[in-house]
Amino acid sequence: MTAMSVNLNQQQNLTQRYSRLAPLVFLVLLGLNFGVGFILISRQQSDAIVINLAGRQRMLSQFLAKESLELLYFPANTTQDRSELAERATLWRRSHFGLQFGDEGLGLPGNNSPAVQSLFAEINPGFDTIFNAAVCLSSPEATATCTSNNVRDYIDAILANEGDFLQGMDAIVTQLQIESAGRVTETRVIQVIVFVVSLAVYAALGYFVFRPATQQIDETLERMGQTRSSLELALRELQNSSRDLEAVVGVGTQVASILEVNRLLNEVSDLTKERLRLYHAHIYLLDESGDILRLTAGAGAVGRQMVAEKRSIAIDNPNSIVASAARSRRGVVINDVRASVTFLPHPLLPDTRAELAVPLIARGELLGVLDVQSNEVNYFTQQTLTVMELMASQVAVAISNARLYEYAERTSRHERALGSIDRGIQSAVDLDEILQSTVRELGKALRVPHTVIQLQVEPSNGEVKENDN
Repeated sequence: MTAMSVNLNQQQNLTQRYSRLAPLVFLVLLGLNFGVGFILISRQQSDAIVINLAGRQRMLSQFLAKESLELLYFPANTTQDRSELAERATLWRRSHFGLQFGDEGLGLPGNNSPAVQSLFAEINPGFDTIFNAAVCLSSPEATATCTSNNVRDYIDAILANEGDFLQGMDAIVTQLQIESAGRVTETRVIQVIVFVVSLAVYAALGYFVFRPATQQIDETLERMGQTRSSLELALRELQNSSRDLEAVVGVGTQVASILEVNRLLNEVSDLTKERLRLYHAHIYLLDESGDILRLTAGAGAVGRQMVAEKRSIAIDNPNSIVASAARSRRGVVINDVRASVTFLPHPLLPDTRAELAVPLIARGELLGVLDVQSNEVNYFTQQTLTVMELMASQVAVAISNARLYEYAERTSRHERALGSIDRGIQSAVDLDEILQSTVRELGKALRVPHTVIQLQVEPSNGEVKENDN
């Protein structure tokens, strides 16, 4: 009897020790689970910021190229353009060094891998050349390196190095995405291990301690399950955000080099629908009057057919989400179009259930509206709107760049034609040769299949003579 009492006392003492230890073990494991989840979320947030700013570097370099060209072709706005160029160059330089060495203000850790450091080392010479040229264009007296008085020399330096810089940043963004995915996988493995270890420890505690209190164990496990669900939900939301940002960077990368406006708009429509898994996407551009939004590009065969219908919306139309976004210059979301009056249905898009429209604005000018649609109610979130506004800003810049390029190319073509006509006139020996040379060069410059010059002279006898070439 005494031996039994001793054994019982020993078991009770052991149980009491386990009971006192159990809460500590629980807190440690719970803290570990939260810690791993927090690390995973923090890593993805940090990686998303780095990848986003790395993608923005491409956009800023394109801004520099565009604004340097504006100094050449629009000299009337030189003071304002130089000021904007200086601001962009400063931000570009800060972001560039922040991505390499860290910048707390921009949220950049600067802890790059050797592979990323090597890629930055490859583009740094081109970056320095572009930055110095931009500085010289914005304030030629600012540095001793500005040795040329010809604006064109600095513009040529920027354009000559921009392509290599864009390719280098593409490689850096790709490497950052690969490393981010690797870190996510590593942290997930750790999270699974911690979770498995937690379950094993809780099972042991349950066997030795909590058999008399199974209900308490069940409640504890239920709380752990809820905690894990919350972490997984937060992780999914962060993954969706990261995925959408990657899609924006991907679309911006693919359309950045397209300088033909119509092709650019069609690519944006198709890529937006594909990468963001949407029901439909199309783009309206504001016409010259500033009163009408005309459908210019749409995704897929349906989008092309709608464009062929010459669909347009008045900017003051109160029943259009597209017009509303244009007027307010802010993104507009309708998550249930069947319950909204500001929705214009189309028979080719019968399954639209939610719609989002964001304005396309470049340099303060409204260019049009990017409109996307989903076949799910409540599909668009505030996070989606933020991502679409970022994409819209990139698309607007690309459209502005393409228009500027087309204008510059057309102006250059016309100047060459005038030069050729002038040389042809000077070398011609008779009127027929002058007219033939002029017709030929005008046809090339205007890109038309047939050109005619009609002369009417009135001879002294009163007859009219016509000469066609």
